[in-house]
Amino acid sequence: LPKSIRDAGGWVMCEGGETKPEHPHCMMEEDDCHLPEHIENGNRQEKETNRARYECHNHDGYKLPESIRRTEGWVHCEDEETKPEHPVCQKFNCEFNDEIKNGEKEERSMILE
Repeated sequence: LPKSIRDAGGWVMCEGGETKPEHPHCMMEEDDCHLPEHIENGNRQEKETNRARYECHNHDGYKLPESIRRTEGWVHCEDEETKPEHPVCQKFNCEFNDEIKNGEKEERSMILE
C-alpha cells in the first residue's frame, strides 16, 4: 500500500466521491539499500523487505565475515546502510601448527568426503 494509506493505519474513506488519502493499490516495496542477489563465491538464499540471508560456497573454501555469521547469514538495511556489513565471501584462512602435543600433522585436501 502507498505510504499515505499505511500512515492512516490502512484505512481509506470516501468524501463526496473522492477516495482519501488516495485510492488503494498494492505496490512493490523497495529496499532502502542494495541487497544483491549474487555475490562473488556465494548467493542470496532468502529475501524479505530490507533484509536478506546469504551463503558462501563453503565447499570451495569460502565463508561469510564473522559479523554476518553471527546473524546466521542475515543482513538488513537501515536507511541506505547495510548492517552488520555488506555481504561478501572470504577465502578460509586456516593455518595449523606443525607441532601437536603427542601427535603429528597430516596433510589432507581441504574437502573431506
